[in-house]
Amino acid sequence: MNLHVIELINNSFIVADVEDLDEEPSCYLKNCREILDDGEITLRKWPRYTDEVDTLIHSNRIVTISEPSEEITALYKKSINS
Repeated sequence: MNLHVIELINNSFIVADVEDLDEEPSCYLKNCREILDDGEITLRKWPRYTDEVDTLIHSNRIVTISEPSEEITALYKKSINS
């Protein structure tokens, strides 16, 4: 698993298993979850309003890609296994 936190240009943070692609769209995101922080960090299925769990995203929508913290990694693994 190649787990990363992705900050999007709309200020959303997504955690997903990321596969880099050679052409646009440049990222294939598997088992995507949006990170929500309302005083407590939770994960929500992303993209919303669809049954799909994987998506492609263009590089011009991404601000940063980072390694997740241990807390996010644990929440993510729990989320995808439930």
